[in-house]
Amino acid sequence: MNRTPYIFRDGFSPEKANNYIMLLQVFPESFSFAVTEQRELVAFGKNIPIAELSKPETYRDVLTVGYGKTVIGLPATAFTLLPRELFKQNGVLDVARFLDVKNTEAVFSQPLNEDNEIVYKTSGELIKTINSRLNLQSAVFGERGWITLLSENYPSDNKIYLDIYPDKVHVLNFRNRKLRFYNAFEFENKDELVYFVASAVKELGFEQNEAELVVNGDFKNANDSEVAYLSEFFEHVEINKLTPDLNLPAHVAAHEVLSVAALSKCVS
Repeated sequence: MNRTPYIFRDGFSPEKANNYIMLLQVFPESFSFAVTEQRELVAFGKNIPIAELSKPETYRDVLTVGYGKTVIGLPATAFTLLPRELFKQNGVLDVARFLDVKNTEAVFSQPLNEDNEIVYKTSGELIKTINSRLNLQSAVFGERGWITLLSENYPSDNKIYLDIYPDKVHVLNFRNRKLRFYNAFEFENKDELVYFVASAVKELGFEQNEAELVVNGDFKNANDSEVAYLSEFFEHVEINKLTPDLNLPAHVAAHEVLSVAALSKCVS
């Protein structure tokens, strides 16, 4: 896991926080953040221990100021998608039954896009940690920004988009710019990563030699072990270079900040 120290552009000031947008992507044991001002990346950090949220020390200057707007991307331990019309008929409680929700878990429901509602669960303890410092009214499903950004940039029907983290991969495919497939898989090693991606490719009806993988996430470059390993099994693997209309410092790769920065698509 790579931990990136936060970076500031010249002129960052806590006193100007009301002009900034804080984008926070939370994982079970860590979080990443991006602070933006208009089209500029003001600050960025990733793989920060979750305890820093409740008792900030290293990132006190970032986490203890009041931002003009904040978006929190929540992780899901399980989720299900429903067409929004069908969701209206069933409601959250009926759908949540299929997620096997425990007393220690919290359930959320919200539109994922114009066609689908997502119902998902996450750790209740994690929610308490987040809520100790941040307002959950600004919370969304963690990958919602990423899905929205991809859908707005004319995704190819033949491309399968991957958001890769140290122990989880999100897999996405579109048809005619509409969401066709979305799932997430936990993995413990590179072989399991390839297995789950290959399973998704097969489910989508692609041959491995024709599937085009477009990847972003927590890796340095195409020579990173996980990306290089995928290239041994799939002929077409490319790095996602999209950014949500954001100017980045030269030393920050677009694919590393993409998922958290895409939460800007969820700013209301």
